[in-house]
Amino acid sequence: MLNRTTFLTIGILFLTFSVSGQDAMPTKEETVNYLNRRLQEVDGRRPEVDSIPDHKFTNLSFTMKSDVVIFTFSWLAGSDGLRTNTFNPAHIEDVSIRKPSKGEIISSIYVNFKGKLVKQTCKRQCEESMDFVRFPYLSATPEAAEKIKKAFLHLRDLAKAEDDLF
Repeated sequence: MLNRTTFLTIGILFLTFSVSGQDAMPTKEETVNYLNRRLQEVDGRRPEVDSIPDHKFTNLSFTMKSDVVIFTFSWLAGSDGLRTNTFNPAHIEDVSIRKPSKGEIISSIYVNFKGKLVKQTCKRQCEESMDFVRFPYLSATPEAAEKIKKAFLHLRDLAKAEDDLF
């Protein structure tokens, strides 16, 4: 037979492990996948109800290779407007949410950097350095904006932690 102290010890250990398992933060891969899923919500949609039919978000992708994020999008018909933004999430300074205007289906979250640390390229061989990335989100779900902001800041913190292990 087990005595009370043994039962109490087993109970405390069980609670400790079950609570700590629930508090686990998403990994870098899970965070990137979450942001990509949110991005897919706007794929094929026009920014505004009355916008020009050719202006819609397509070719949306948010992936990570090594220590850089690759964010690809187009908001013109076809692939002529294809843009690719490449950046290290450890360099994110802050994230701001642009509230949607009336009739706007898609709004934007601005991921800001200290300096021109984002490399933007386009299909027509253009290249530009920028200090922000505009991430579209479906404004029909306003709570999503705060979650996306939190995901970007979490991704930044994970990337910074990898850069400085101690």
